[in-house]
This record gives sequence, structure tokens and C-alpha cells, in this order.
Amino acid sequence: MGRPKNPIWNEVTIIGESERERKWLCNRCGKIYAGGATRINEHLGNTKGKGNITLCPRRHDLLANEGVNNSMLPGSSNQVEAPNEFGLNNGVLAASSNQLEDPNRLDSLPEPGFELVDNPYHEEAEGHPNTISACFDGPIDQNDVAGPSNMVEGLSDSDEVLESDNSDFETNIEKLRELVDELTGWEEEVKEELQWLEYCGKKHKREEVDDWLKKAADFKKEAHEIFDSFPRDALQDLQMKTDDLLCRFNWLEDEIPFHYDEDPMHVYFAKMREFLRNNNVFLIGVRGMGGVGKTWLVTYFRNQIRRNKSFNFEDVFWLTVSQDFSILKLQNSLAKRIGEKLDDDDEIIDRAEILSSALEKIDRSVLILDDVWNYIDLQKVGIPLRINGIKLILTSRLKHVFRQMDCPTDNVIEMKPLLQYTDWELFLLNLGCDGRPANLSSEVENTAQSVVEMFGGLPLGIKVMARLMKGVNDDSNIWRYTQNKLEDSSMGEDMEEKVIKVLKRSYDHLQDKTIQNGFLQHALYSKVSDEVFIMNLVDEGLIQSTSSLEKILVQGKAILAKLESHSLIDWLDPGWCMHGLLREMASHIMKGRFMLRCGKRLDNIPEMQEWAPLLEKVSLMDNRIEEIPEGTSPECPQLSTLNFSKNMIRCIPDCFFYRIKALTLLDLSHNKKLTSLPNSLSSLRCLKSLLLKGCDALESVPPLGNLQELSRLVISGTSIKEAPDGLEVLTKLRWLDLSYNMKLVCVEWSVICGLTNVQYLNLGQTSITGEVEILHGMMSRLKCFVGSFQVAKNLADFVENILNRDGGLEYYQIGFRYPDVFWEHDFTGRKRKLIIVQDFEGYELLLPSDLDQLVIRNNKQWSGDLCGAFSFKAPSSLREIQVRDFPKLERLCCMSGRCSFCQHLQNLQSLDLYRLERLDAIWSEEDEFIGLPNLSQLKISYCDTIERLMGAAALAKFPKLEGIDVSSCKLMKEVFATGMSEDDPDHTITFPNSFKYLYLLNLPELVSVCGSIIVSESPPVVTAYCCRQLRQSHLRHKQSPSASESNIKIRY
Repeated sequence: MGRPKNPIWNEVTIIGESERERKWLCNRCGKIYAGGATRINEHLGNTKGKGNITLCPRRHDLLANEGVNNSMLPGSSNQVEAPNEFGLNNGVLAASSNQLEDPNRLDSLPEPGFELVDNPYHEEAEGHPNTISACFDGPIDQNDVAGPSNMVEGLSDSDEVLESDNSDFETNIEKLRELVDELTGWEEEVKEELQWLEYCGKKHKREEVDDWLKKAADFKKEAHEIFDSFPRDALQDLQMKTDDLLCRFNWLEDEIPFHYDEDPMHVYFAKMREFLRNNNVFLIGVRGMGGVGKTWLVTYFRNQIRRNKSFNFEDVFWLTVSQDFSILKLQNSLAKRIGEKLDDDDEIIDRAEILSSALEKIDRSVLILDDVWNYIDLQKVGIPLRINGIKLILTSRLKHVFRQMDCPTDNVIEMKPLLQYTDWELFLLNLGCDGRPANLSSEVENTAQSVVEMFGGLPLGIKVMARLMKGVNDDSNIWRYTQNKLEDSSMGEDMEEKVIKVLKRSYDHLQDKTIQNGFLQHALYSKVSDEVFIMNLVDEGLIQSTSSLEKILVQGKAILAKLESHSLIDWLDPGWCMHGLLREMASHIMKGRFMLRCGKRLDNIPEMQEWAPLLEKVSLMDNRIEEIPEGTSPECPQLSTLNFSKNMIRCIPDCFFYRIKALTLLDLSHNKKLTSLPNSLSSLRCLKSLLLKGCDALESVPPLGNLQELSRLVISGTSIKEAPDGLEVLTKLRWLDLSYNMKLVCVEWSVICGLTNVQYLNLGQTSITGEVEILHGMMSRLKCFVGSFQVAKNLADFVENILNRDGGLEYYQIGFRYPDVFWEHDFTGRKRKLIIVQDFEGYELLLPSDLDQLVIRNNKQWSGDLCGAFSFKAPSSLREIQVRDFPKLERLCCMSGRCSFCQHLQNLQSLDLYRLERLDAIWSEEDEFIGLPNLSQLKISYCDTIERLMGAAALAKFPKLEGIDVSSCKLMKEVFATGMSEDDPDHTITFPNSFKYLYLLNLPELVSVCGSIIVSESPPVVTAYCCRQLRQSHLRHKQSPSASESNIKIRY
């Protein structure tokens, strides 16, 4: 019990473990003090104290080992090596009496602006990387360097040293008063948290809390006795008494009870307490789905303010707003709470003025608006903020309400359902009597836990179920019966009345029928990705299928945002989730038409009598169904949607689809044991979407030519070896995904070229083969494409006739002789347009006119530069280039104004070079060197021949450069080469004003960053790791280039 140990204690070694005897020895300077974490922080300069403890003279040094080496303990005769120029001796602090030969020799220490890591002369100690770090903001303070000092001062016979930093009586008294004030604050927090835990019904060890409070009270009592009667002439006794109290204060700090960082309920409590205490916070929000406990949380704080005047508030006023809200009703309720009289005949603005004036006369009050569903104009109501300490707390299910009312996002407490262990505690507490949790027999407990799990941590449902089960604690039959009913989605009248109707208010508030139907569609899935959900809406007619793919995705995202804003769905990477009770609410709304059994742990499909003729949608997603018995054939003539995803189905009998001919959506995704599909699938002529993603064992699909209504086909991550028969005649197909089928090596162009309506075509990890003949209008609606080509001419034809046509594509990732391209599921981010080229020796490649990213990789033979590889000009849209694994490439490009390729790289923003073993220069820096005016990031790694990155003068050609990353280049000697002597005072190089960082890693031959003085308006952060020969460079501020104190010297 108690808070985790403050990490500042790792900086010292504790001497004596008892409450009264404990002192600590500084691991840096070796001196012994008494006191707690506050004094340690003051000693190390982390916080500003009262000056009654000296600053550690070695506080800037790096410890090589945790704790203290024996040689540093008082009385030890062991000596360590003399410090090197950084004040380190192979990473261990010096223990001699003179820690530096010359305390005024500042150049023996690293100066600000450079971070140098990895001492090659010793092994790095565990937990303390050998790091010296600062930033370019000026010279080192002389006061920060220790002069000669004794490691231990004033040793007594017992080897304990107590330093009296200030013998003044008033200083000691003032320090004690500060400790008492701090302890009083802790006492208040402990009492508050104890009350909170009791309100939550949580178990706690009251004895430990009482013991801590008693010791805190004893501490304060002794301190007050000193304040009142301690003689001023007994300074030595006062010092001893103060040190004793400091030790006890340290124990009290470490042992503060109640620190439940992992418990969300405690986090909510702590946030609300912080907001109420913060005088700069005027508007507080509490958001979450219905029944999650928003009102319950706020009620606790209302009671604390009303009963105890907590948080220095005089009063609290509670107004329940609800959906039938009006300004007039809200004004009447507020007037009643504060004791004002309003005339119904008065204008709203006059009534508001009366209320505002009345509230301004009330000292520090909290106003709670509970259950808010719409924007409230506080000025019209007559609620003043930022006046006389008034705070306003809003509770709502709706995210957009807080935005509309200008409640800062940081001031909104987002409440989520309870964690699994917490929901069980709540259930037992409410099942028991008189505040004591119920005790269940082992026979009942497992069943009861399964029942509780079905409520997904929602407090409202858990409390109602606990009330319904009171009195049947040990009747296992009733518990099993209840479990079975819940698994069958039969909630019972009480649950429907007390829970489902409460949740349904969020659905009703949507009002828009399209969004309401979107919610019902979402209820078919326990978790669903953006694209699956949105395209399901298209199948349902909720989004127009004739719209462009971009418009479809935008509208679908808007529907998702609306549902999320109403707390009806929640994002849980990698998909959107719906709470189980909200799904039960959807089933209640569509009673008789929906069968929703997601995540019910079913081993078998429901009995045939449950497959009623009026069923329209069935979801058995996320269960454990392995077998559909032979002869199973549900008679559901109106069934349009069937979701069997995330089960373990091995096979489906042929007769299963005989009597569900109206089926439009069939989702069998992620049935990893499914090996084949029945031939009766081919007779589902109404089918619009067939989803077979992640069916690892699936080897064949029946002919699809009869499915002329099919608009979406996903066969991804399966074991099929060839495209399904009849694919080429599916002219209504808009979405085709044949990606990640490892045995599907290629798809003939003739199979896909006739898909005139396709907008999304994903052939990731599959190549297009056969002659690419593109006729006018072919694939004219294509907007997203992922795939690869093996023949340069075929790629060129595709680029010229598909990618470069008017309008082009919104998204593409294309590989040339590189099939491992893939779709990135990001509808909201930048529309990626990428080509990955591999092994292009002897070919001239045509690049798309709107290309954004170019990756060139794994060419074992090419020894020229990119200018020779691409005979056409580079597209001006190109933003990123990555070149990797070219063992013979000696130069990247010419960067000449005469080169058609280089001329069009002027918008390039990122350049990444990786494993170019013979690269000796990135580009030629001759008179016609044009540079890259928009380049912001340059990265080069594992290029073992290059000796310099670029000429220092070339920096002027990169005015927007922000950062350079150089790593693992074995022969790199200088980053910015000048050919000039570093002693030449007239030779300076100017960094771009945008330049922020230089990162250097594992450059064993690196001697210098630059041989000249580099001038910069805002000097960058330079970080070096494992650069053993790096010597000094000079960087200075542009504002004061002559000021020696602003020079930055780098040494190793």
C-alpha cells in the first residue's frame, strides 16, 4: 500500500531504514543529509528551495552506476581514476578531494548544444547510458562547475555526517512550517480519497490509513510544540529535532496511501478534483455513453461541496437538463435553486439578467448541468462564467455539445466502462446487503462472472442485474437460466425498461434516419474497419453507389463521426467497436427482424426454429462455431445480410443457401479453417458483397459468373491459386480485393480489363501478366489501385493511359518487379501515390505525372545514376525519394540544371539513401549545381564508401532543410566539407534558418562536423552516438558572431 517510490531516491543511497534514523548519501558528491524527496530535489537543483541545503557541486555529472560505489562511502580508502576532460573517469565519478585539476577550466567540460554519447574506453553501466546533453542556448555557468571540495564533511565517530546548512533559528522553524503545510495537504488528500473509495464501495485497509493519519498528526503536534515553546538558545537541539522530523516526513511521503493510477475510476476522481481546485478552469465536462456513471461521479462531488464545503466552494446547484430542454424551463429551475423569483411574462433576456446578478452575489459556487443534449446559450440563460469563482460542470453523452459550448478538450473527463475486475467488485457489492459484498459459492461464481461479463463493464446494467438476482445467491439453476437467456439476447422486461430504454435515448437523438440505419448496420459487427462498414452502407442504399469513391468515403466517415459523437461506437484500434448492450438495444429496436449474437461464445448456430421467415439480418460474428450440420437449410426468404465472420467454420453444406435467395451481403471473413465454399453460392443472384478476407485455408471459390449484381468482392489472405472463374464478366463490380493471396502469383490483364465500373482494385503481392492493351474508356472509374508489373512496357502503357489521363487516380501503390505492395487503410490522411521500382537495368521507366513517392531498391547491376535510368523528366509533384540496396551505384544524380530529371526535383522534401555500398558522392557540386530548394529531411545510412556528406557551401542550396540523419557510414570523415583550415577566421558557413537537428550515429572515422565556423540564427541540436574520433567544430549565433561566449566547441 502506498505510492510508488519517487524515482528521485535512485539518486541517493539510504543510510538507516527506520523512520527516525534514515538519512541519505548523495550518489554524486558523497555528502550525507537528512530529509525527504523535496530536499533531494533541492540538493540536485531540480527545484528551487529556501537555500537551507547546498546545491550538489556534481549535479550535472553522469552517474555510471546506480547507487554508490563502495569507494564513495565515508571512510573508504578506495580511490578511482582521475577524471577525464568531461569530469568522468571511465564513466565513474571521481572520489578524490580535488574533483577537477582546475575548477575554472571550462573547456574540460562539454558545452551546451552538443550531445555526445558512447565512451569507447569503458563499458556502459546498466541503467545509465553514458550521455552528455545540452542545447545551443549559451555557455556553461561558471557556478555549475565544482571547485575543490571534500567528499565528506564533518565526519563523526559513527561515520554519520549531519550538515547544518543554516544555523539560524528562524530558518529551521520556517522549514518545519513548510513541512507541516505540505503534510496538511497530504492529509486532506488521503481523507478525500478514503471517502471516495467508500463511496465506490471499494475494499481498503482502514488500519493502515488510520496508522498513517495518526503518525501525520503526531508529526504536526511535535512541530507545533516546537513553534510554541522551543527555546531560542538551544539551536543544536533544534537542529537535531529538525533532522529527526525530516526523516519521519520522508517516511510519511513514501507511505502515502491510495495511489491507484491503473484504476480509471480513481483517474476520474483525481481529474475532477484537480479541475475544481484550479482557479483557471471554469468549465468542466464529463462525457460517456448512457449508464457509464457520469451522474454518479458528479453526485459525489456535489455531496462533498454541500456537506463539507470542499474545495472552498460555498454552494452547489444541480439542474437536470434532459432532452425536453428549453431556455425558459432552465431559467425557472435555476431560479428555484438559488431562491429567486421570475415572472413568466418577462422577456428571456430580462430573466437572464436577474439570474446573472443573483449568481454574481453568491461566493464561489458550482453549477451542475446534468444530462445535456443540445447547445445551451449560457448568456441567454443568465449563467455567468469567470465571475466570482463560479464553475460550471456539464455531463453529456454527446462530444459535439462540449465543442459547441467551448469546453476545452483537456477539461473533458471521458468515462469508459469498468475494467473486468472492477465490474465484478461492483456486482458483488450491489448483490450484497448493507454495503457488504455478497459471497457466492464456487458452484455459482463462474456462472455469475459469465453473466457479469455480458454487461461489458457498464455500471447501469451491472447494478440492475445485481438487484434482479438478489436473494438467489446459491441457486445455480437460476444463474444458468439467466446466463442462457442473456446469450439468446433475451434481456427481460426489467432490463429493457431500466437499461435498454435509457440507452435508446442516444439512438432517438440521432433523428436522421440514414444515421440511425447506419447504427443498426454497425450492430452487425463487434468490430469493423472503416472500409467494410462504409461499403456495407453502400450495399444498403444508405450511400449512393453512383457517387465517386471519394464522396462515398467522405459520407461514410461523417456517419461514423456522428455515431462516435453520440457515444454509440468507440474506436479501438484497428476498428470501430460497439458496446454489447448497445447491440442488444439495436436487437430490441429491430425485434423479430434482426438476430444479433455477436461474441456470445456460441459453439453451434441457433436452432432452425429461431431462423424466422421475417428475419432480415443475422450476425453470428465472433463466436466458436466450427460446424454447420449437414442438411441445415434455414428458410428466410427476406434475409439480406448474413455475417459469419470470426468463427472456426470448416465447411458449409450445399443446401444451406437454397432458401435464402434474397441474400445481398455474405461475410465469411476470418474463418481460418474454411477450405471451400458450396456450389450453391453461385445461385445467389442478388448478392452484392462477398467477403472472404483472412480465410487462410480457402483453396477454391465456385464460379461467380452468375452473380451479376456483385459490386464488392474481397478474397484476401487465402490460399487460392487462381482468380475465380467468371470474374471477368462481373461488370457491376466496384470494389475488387485479391491481395495477400500468397499462392496467387499473377492475374491476367484480360481477366480484369473488362471491369469497367471498378473504382477500387487491390492486387497487392500479385503481379499483372499478359499484354496490357488499354482501350479508350477502359477502367475509366478507377480511383484506387494497388498492384505490380513485370514488364516495363506494360507499366508504361498503364501509366500513360490510366494514371496520366485527365483526373487520374486518387491513390495508387505500384511495384515494378516488386509485388509486395500493399494498401494502407487511411482514408483521412494524405492520398499516397507511390511507385516502388526494383531491378530496372536496361529499361527506361515512365513515371506518373502526379507521383508523390518514389522508392528504388535492390538493383545489383546498375552503376550509373538515376538520371540515366529515367529518360523522362521527373514529375514536379515528387515529394519523397528512397534509394536502397544498390551495391554498384556511385552517385545518386548529377543535380545539374541541364538534366531533365534533376530539374524537376525542385519540390522534393525528403531523401533517404540506404545501403549504397559504392556511393562516394550524393551529387556533383559543380558550377551548375541547382540543389533542392524544398528539401527538409536528408537521411543516409550504411553507405560505406562516402567520406563527406556534402560541401559546406552547398548548404545555401537547401534553404528549407530542417534535419540531417547520418548513420553507419564507415568512412564518413566530415559532414560538411570546406577544404579550408578551421583556424581561418574569415571562413564561415551559414546554416539555413530552418535547420533544427543533426543526428550522427556509428561513424567510426568521423573527425569533424565542419572544418569551418558555422553561423546559424538558431543553432541546431547536434547529437552524436558512437563517433569516437569526432573533434571540435565551431557553431555560433548569427546575432553575435564575434562573441566568444556564444561559441560552441565540440570535443571528445
